[in-house]
Amino acid sequence: MNCVALSDELNRRIHRRYPFVRPVTLENPDGSSQTTFCRDISRLGIGLIHREPIEPGHVTLSIASLTGTDIVGTADLRRCKAIGQGWYASGGRFPVEEL
Repeated sequence: MNCVALSDELNRRIHRRYPFVRPVTLENPDGSSQTTFCRDISRLGIGLIHREPIEPGHVTLSIASLTGTDIVGTADLRRCKAIGQGWYASGGRFPVEEL
């Protein structure tokens, strides 16, 4: 592994990830949506699990809260990979201006 790749890997892990399981409605720029599940969250990003592949790019997220008021924000999905038996995992970063 070269130094740049190692630096990128360490940079992605600077902020602690917290297990956070909640339903999330993900809306794509074309208006289509799907239900996903949050698996973890950090100060800078979110990890999702879902049944259909998702194209990387800008999406709107609506996270169900325990109070009944959804938390709405955006993320830039950077990856999506198959994790087995019809499930996918994706991860994205929150825009700096929303932090």
